[in-house]
Amino acid sequence: MESESPTRSGAPASSSRRRLVGWRKWVTRFLIAILSPVLFLLILEGGLLLFGYGYSTNFFVKDEATGRYASNEKFSWRFYAPTIAKNPLPFSIASPKPKGVFRIFILGSSAAWGTPSPSFSFSRILSVMLCERYPDVKFEVVNTAIMGVNSHIVLPIARDCADFEPDMFIVYLGNNEVIGLHGPKTHGGGAMPGMAFIRASLWIKSTRCGQLIGSLLGGSGRNSAPSKPQDLEYFRKHLTAADDPDRLAVYENFSVNLKDIISVGLDSGARVLLATVAVNLQDSPPFGSLHRQDLGSADLKRWEALYADGIAAETSEQHSNALEKYLAALDIDDRFADLHFRLGRCYRTLGQIDAARKHYLLARDLDAMAARADHRINETIRKAVSFKPTQGVELADVEQAMGRSGLCEPGIPGRKLFYEHVHMKFAGNYQVAKTLLPGVARAVERKHPKSGSLETKTPTIERCANSLGLSQWRRGEMLTKIVELTSMAPFTGQIDHKKRQRNAEKELESLRAELGPDDVEDAIVLYRKAIEQSPNDWSLHFDIASLYDTLKRYESSMYHLKTVLRTVPRYAPARLGLAHALANTGKNTEALAEYRLVLDAGMQDASVHAGIGVVLARLKRFDEAIDHFEQALQMTPGDKAIAADLERVRRLKDQAP
Repeated sequence: MESESPTRSGAPASSSRRRLVGWRKWVTRFLIAILSPVLFLLILEGGLLLFGYGYSTNFFVKDEATGRYASNEKFSWRFYAPTIAKNPLPFSIASPKPKGVFRIFILGSSAAWGTPSPSFSFSRILSVMLCERYPDVKFEVVNTAIMGVNSHIVLPIARDCADFEPDMFIVYLGNNEVIGLHGPKTHGGGAMPGMAFIRASLWIKSTRCGQLIGSLLGGSGRNSAPSKPQDLEYFRKHLTAADDPDRLAVYENFSVNLKDIISVGLDSGARVLLATVAVNLQDSPPFGSLHRQDLGSADLKRWEALYADGIAAETSEQHSNALEKYLAALDIDDRFADLHFRLGRCYRTLGQIDAARKHYLLARDLDAMAARADHRINETIRKAVSFKPTQGVELADVEQAMGRSGLCEPGIPGRKLFYEHVHMKFAGNYQVAKTLLPGVARAVERKHPKSGSLETKTPTIERCANSLGLSQWRRGEMLTKIVELTSMAPFTGQIDHKKRQRNAEKELESLRAELGPDDVEDAIVLYRKAIEQSPNDWSLHFDIASLYDTLKRYESSMYHLKTVLRTVPRYAPARLGLAHALANTGKNTEALAEYRLVLDAGMQDASVHAGIGVVLARLKRFDEAIDHFEQALQMTPGDKAIAADLERVRRLKDQAP
C-alpha cells in the first residue's frame, strides 16, 4: 500500500479535506450566501451609475453654468412620487464658502418655506434685519424648507447642508410629523415601522438599485403619499386619536430625528437655533374629532343631544346657555376636539380668556388630523435644547412669543397672524424673525465681535415690508392663493367652514375693489426701490417680472427673468415665465427652446405642455402640437381653454394643404 503524501504542515491531505467538509464548509456556504447578493447589488449599482440610470438624491447639485451649488429639483422624488413631489426653493451658493460670509440654513416645511409666498417668509425678513444690523457682514440665509415634509426628510437635508460650512442651523419644524411621511395610517396598515426600518428604507431609495426596484413596483412614495388629489373622505380615513400608540410613536421618532439634526449641526461646527412652532388657535377649528373609544351607545346619544343643544344656543348667541350644554357634554366625553374648540369660543366671547386658552389648546392637541404642532411637539423641541451639554444649541420660543405679540389675546394666536391653521401672514412671519434675531445675533457677534451690537434697534415691520416689495397688489395675490387652498379638503371638513370661506372671499373681493391703476404702479415703484437697495436679490427680480407679466409688459418681464436665470439658471418657474413672455411677443423658436428646457428640468405641468402646443401650432407643426395639448388635458381634464385650443389645432390641421 502506498502511504498518504504529507501536506506542507505535515498533516495528511485527507485530513485537510475532512476539515474542509466540516464546520468550515458551512461557514464558507454562509459567506457565499451573504456576499454573492451583496456583490451582485454592488455590480448592478455601478452599472446603473455608469449608464446614467436614476437621479441624484443629494440635496445639492453642482450647477455647471455657474460653478456654484443649487438645490436639486429631484431631491423629493426619493420620498414621494414625482407627480406630487414638491421642489425645494432655488438658491446658489459657493463651495468653499467665500471669506467673510455668515451662512445660515433654514430647516423646515411649508410654514418655514413661506406659504403662500416664500418672498415674504421669515427667512427673508430675518435677512433684512441682519443686513441692517450688520452692514459689514455678508449673510447667506439659505431656505432649504420644502412644503409638506417632516423630520424624516429634513434630517438628510441637514446632513447635506453640513458639508457646506454652515455657521448656523435654524430649525422651525413640527407641523407635519403626524400627518406626513411615516405617520400613523400612512404606512399601508399594520404596526408602525420602527426607526431602523424607516431609515433603512429611505437609504435604499437613495441608491440606483432602490430607484430601479421602486420603478418596477410602480413608483416611489407609495407608502407615504397618494398620487391623486386627496378628498375629504381620504382625510376622514386617516384620523388618529391623540392617545393612539402609533401617534405616540411619531413623537418618539421626532425626538430621535431632532437630536440627530442637532448633532449634525454641532458636528459641522455650526450653532443650532431650535424654534418652537406657533399655530392658529383662535380661528382654526380642528380638522378631525373622535370620541373616546369606550363611549357606549347610550352615552353617545346623550352627548349628541347636549352637543346639538349647545350649537343651537351658540348660534342664537346665548353663550352662557351654550356653555352649560357643552360642559354637560364634556362630562360624558372630553376627547372630542370640536367640543373643546366651541368651549374656547364661548369662554372667549364671555371674556374668560384663561379658560378659553385652555380649551383652544385642548382642541389643538386632540385634533385627530394633527396638521398643527401640538404641545408634545413643542415640549420635545424644548427638551431637545438640553440634549447636548453645550453652548451650541439655543431655543427661540416662537410659540410663547407669538402669544405675547399684542396681535392676539394672550396665548391665543388667530387670524391677525395666520391665514389658516399654520401658514403665517406677514405680521406672523415678522414676529418669528424678530424672535429668532437675538439668538442669531449672538452667533454673529461671536464670529464678528466688532460688527455691531445686540442693542441695535430692530427694523420695523413697515421697513421690512418695503425692503421685500410687499404691496397691496402682492397681498391680494397671496390672499387669492389662500382662498383657493381653503376651498378644498381638509378645510371643508372644519366646523363653520362655509362661513369662514365666505368671509375670506368677501375680504378678497374688497381688497381687489380697492386696487386701482395707481396701486399697480406703486407696486412697481416699490419693487424698483427694493432692487436699488439689493440689486443681486433674484427673488425681487422674479416678483417684479411676474407683475409685469400680469400687466402684459412682456419686454420688461423678460429683462428681469433673464436676470433671475443668471443667478439661478435651474429655476424652472423663471424659465417657464420667460418662455411664456417670448411666446407672447411672437418669438416662437426661442420660446420653444425655453419650454424644452423647462421639461428637461423635470417640471411636468399642464401650462408647459399647453404653451408648447401653442408655439408648435404657430410653427404649423400640428401633430406635435396636438400631442402636447392632449398631455396638458390629461393633467387638467376639466380645463375648457386647453380643450378649445386642442380642437382649434385639429381644425387647422384638417384645413392645412
